[in-house]
Amino acid sequence: IPRPPDTAHRLPHRPLTAGFNSLVYAYGRYRYVTLLGLAMNIPRVVLYPFMVSALVETGAAVAFVSGYAFALAAVAVMARRINYSIGWRYSLALALIPLAVTTAIYFTGLFWVFSTIIIITVTVVAYARLGLVTRADLAEISRAFLSAERLGQVYPYARYILKVLYGE
Repeated sequence: IPRPPDTAHRLPHRPLTAGFNSLVYAYGRYRYVTLLGLAMNIPRVVLYPFMVSALVETGAAVAFVSGYAFALAAVAVMARRINYSIGWRYSLALALIPLAVTTAIYFTGLFWVFSTIIIITVTVVAYARLGLVTRADLAEISRAFLSAERLGQVYPYARYILKVLYGE
């Protein structure tokens, strides 16, 4: 199955399971869509009663997240079968940066408002400096939400922020 032109490299910008689900749907692999949904939801449904009774809210969260673990395993198998490269390093970097910052801040006991600001700021700067989110990515996102006229009005103000983010 050929890859869609100019979009195959962009999958890691989205959550892996949802992005891959869209890809196999576009390829017409509806069985994979069903299997991916089952891989995500069966573990959640099975684990939920046990985890909630044992760990209450944390158990519900663990049961929910376990679905993603099974779905990622299914994505790995399915991607190999359709000869699609996921880009695991890139995706891992996208996940580990905010996770590392969040973990570090968790142990400080900092007020949640300040923690949120720090997590977002460090993550955005790291994504920009490491090239995980490029200026072209930001331009594409901006064009999706703003008209050309509005972009022209916003750009003079955003230019300084972009220079700081990308170290120019």
